[in-house]
Amino acid sequence: MEHYDIVIADDEAYVTELLAKQLNQEGSPFHVVGRAQNGQEALEIIEKESPDILLTDICMPVMDGLELIRELHRKGIRVKPVIISGYDDFDYARQAMSLGVTDYLLKPFSKEEVIEVLEKIAADIDHQEMLMNNIHQMELALEDSRQLYLEQFFRRILDDKISASEIEKEAPGLGLNGKISRVAAGIIRMSAPGGKHEKELTGLLDSVGDNIFGEKVSVYFLNMGGRQIVAVFLGTCSNDLSFKRAIADGMGSIRESLARYYDYPFGCVVGGIYEDMSGLSRSYRQAMSVWKTMLDYEPLPIFYDDLAGEKADEQSSAKRPTEAEGQLLRAIEMGQEDKAGEILYEILRYYEGIHVDQGEFVSVSLAEMVFDISDALQKAGGADPLWEDEELVKYLKEHFEYGSLWDTHRALQQYISRCCSRFAMINEKQGDRIVYQVKELIEHNISNEELSLESVSGMLYFSPNYVRQIFKQITGESFMTYLIRRRMETAGELLRNEEVMIQDVAAMTGYSNQRYFASCFKKYYGTTPTDYRRGKDGKDVSGAAFKQRGKEV
Repeated sequence: MEHYDIVIADDEAYVTELLAKQLNQEGSPFHVVGRAQNGQEALEIIEKESPDILLTDICMPVMDGLELIRELHRKGIRVKPVIISGYDDFDYARQAMSLGVTDYLLKPFSKEEVIEVLEKIAADIDHQEMLMNNIHQMELALEDSRQLYLEQFFRRILDDKISASEIEKEAPGLGLNGKISRVAAGIIRMSAPGGKHEKELTGLLDSVGDNIFGEKVSVYFLNMGGRQIVAVFLGTCSNDLSFKRAIADGMGSIRESLARYYDYPFGCVVGGIYEDMSGLSRSYRQAMSVWKTMLDYEPLPIFYDDLAGEKADEQSSAKRPTEAEGQLLRAIEMGQEDKAGEILYEILRYYEGIHVDQGEFVSVSLAEMVFDISDALQKAGGADPLWEDEELVKYLKEHFEYGSLWDTHRALQQYISRCCSRFAMINEKQGDRIVYQVKELIEHNISNEELSLESVSGMLYFSPNYVRQIFKQITGESFMTYLIRRRMETAGELLRNEEVMIQDVAAMTGYSNQRYFASCFKKYYGTTPTDYRRGKDGKDVSGAAFKQRGKEV
């Protein structure tokens, strides 16, 4: 770059005038294209002139320097900021660093100090432009038919859509070394700011990964969707250990190269190592399984082979933490977002500890948990079914299908926060809240024979008379009528499953005495449990007559 455009923002006019005079000298690579006395003016100039560098004071009227930088980040405007200030305050410096500001000048400063900082930034800009040019060239190269065929070839292997004989036949024509002795598939995840697309990230990795791995290891980066990038490692190493070491060293070098210009969270998991390319599909599945059980965003490669032997006894015994999930649902229903967040983290910690081959089980279990939350919210009248929200489903599916537990944690936090807010709105009206909680307590304690209006009222810390009145007023049913109706409806549902014995149905709906249960059941449905199961003599299987009579059995 031959010259660098600069905008100066300082409420002291003599400062901007002096800096402009010092920088706008003949032969200088720096050119001041605008001066402003507050952040708002500077923002307007930056949007118009698109400068390379911003020199801004911290303390200014209307909009200060830190607010200006935040606004530039929010709008996605790329400019290198330098803070200038007379306030030698660590808190200001810390805030500036959190916004990506790497240079901080204290007044008074000399012309030499300013030039030194600007030359350093100019070098960074040149390096970044060079990197972007490399990415552009790589994108052009990807248009070459050989590259496209190579990508398709690896995709077919990873998706297990090509046989070993077909791989052996096609590989030489794609320029793949016939001496390949070790292969592995890895999953890479980079969370890039500014909405950078997966294709750009893949090109970025290709550009910095060129020649890093040396002659013994070749790496090919493929975008598999869902912000997931797959690395295919092919090596001529003599043993697994040297192959793993080469991969670890290479990925570490790539991360260091990217860190010079970007601050992308970067994680990598590598599946098992195999001796021929047909093993890549299995290696990919193994890497994916490990990825789905990662709660921490590890910067260096994690190898499946190093983890596969751990907790082997847990591989076939993984179960959903139903008790914790129940606690999570209760916290969400009460609108307790902080408590729900704590329980969610414990649930994910549990899934992190299961065997690495149980990644698919983790994804399915978490998806089922989300639908349980959605069902509870829908039941409370707070939202339509989850599957009707296409954008939300797409967002969650991406994290469950491609993300690590770290990614899924962020997605679930956002979803649970949304649900807690909706439940909080539901609970604003105390009457509706009490009725909802009474119904929930009935649903979760329907097998408890001792459940009563008094016990439920005690759980809610309200008097029985108050709960009785509120419940009757809002639902049109007395507490006991509703309780028996729900017990009978539940019994009817259970009886449809012929594998459940009638005495078990009685116990599951709060009746320790089977005869008494049968009597109550007949009063409600007009038929015995046995005949109901057989579909005989049902006079009023809907229970409408029971509700009309208002009998409390």
